[in-house]
Amino acid sequence: MKLIKWLIKVWYLITYRFKREKLYIIKAQLSGDGSFIDIRYSLTRPDRIKSKEHIYLIEEKSGKKFYLMRLPRYGPIKTKHNKFQHTGILLFRNIENKIKSGSNFTLVFGKFKVKGIIE
Repeated sequence: MKLIKWLIKVWYLITYRFKREKLYIIKAQLSGDGSFIDIRYSLTRPDRIKSKEHIYLIEEKSGKKFYLMRLPRYGPIKTKHNKFQHTGILLFRNIENKIKSGSNFTLVFGKFKVKGIIE
């Protein structure tokens, strides 16, 4: 039994703790008739994300920033991560439908920056 626990601990250290922190965009799409930008992402180290991270999109053509959509009662529309939850959702308001299909933008998620995302 001790050997199994030790192997699980080694596996955890190798596959999870020593991975470099990265953010991957799984899918970016317009939703709600172009009024919202829906981003699905994956993190290699969800335990390193703080709840107060600055999250926004920058349109590469104009440099305009788009911030997370907030609901008065619930706060920002994003996934709250725990230690083992690697995937998440972000929802941004597409003000005046500035981002069209085929637009390039950059996602800034705290210390992570993903450039060249094409919707």
